[in-house]
Amino acid sequence: NWSRALKIGHARVFAVLIVLGGFFGFMALLANGIAEFGRDAGEYENRINDMIADMYEVVHMSGAPTLQELLFNETGQRFFATIANETGDLSGDLVLILIYVAFLFLAQSSWTRKLDNIFPGFEQRAQVRQVGDEARRSIETYLWTQTVISALITALTYFSLLALGVQNALFLSALIFVLNYIPTVGSIVAALVPPLFAIVQPELPAWVPGTPPQDNYIYAAIVFA
Repeated sequence: NWSRALKIGHARVFAVLIVLGGFFGFMALLANGIAEFGRDAGEYENRINDMIADMYEVVHMSGAPTLQELLFNETGQRFFATIANETGDLSGDLVLILIYVAFLFLAQSSWTRKLDNIFPGFEQRAQVRQVGDEARRSIETYLWTQTVISALITALTYFSLLALGVQNALFLSALIFVLNYIPTVGSIVAALVPPLFAIVQPELPAWVPGTPPQDNYIYAAIVFA
């Protein structure tokens, strides 16, 4: 019993370390990616301003606003205030989830005893344990399958972005890995992330056909394909 308990304890500690390592690793990668984009912020801003001007020209409108004008007007301020509030709420929810998961790990060893107290009958306990085991296996299978698929997609995406010359490919690939865990919507957003960044990339590879500004649109279409 002591040997089994020791193995289970080691497994739990290892699982917690993996989860924490993955979380903090992703946060570090996210911070590094933001810093990378921040270093080229001026060039990205110029490219976005050119795109806004192109769109106004297509619809035969004059007086195209700049990115700063769009962001710092009243509508933009409300938009970013909403994002800030939602980000704060999300951060609070993540902290609560981590605390809840930590308590679940700590209380796991006493679940069997609690179930015995709640369901004193042998048949009831057996039925509840069977349902719990089936639910656990289903969740484990889903998470394992999703992780393997996401890892394969992320690896293929990373090498594809590197081959195509997309900047900050590692950050974008990690973002896609996380988005793939979101059912339906996540995969759609993940497919749009690389071309959206490619279309505003300041420096394009030499092999991209076309002339500015059409070459950025061609490049984004190639990345999307």
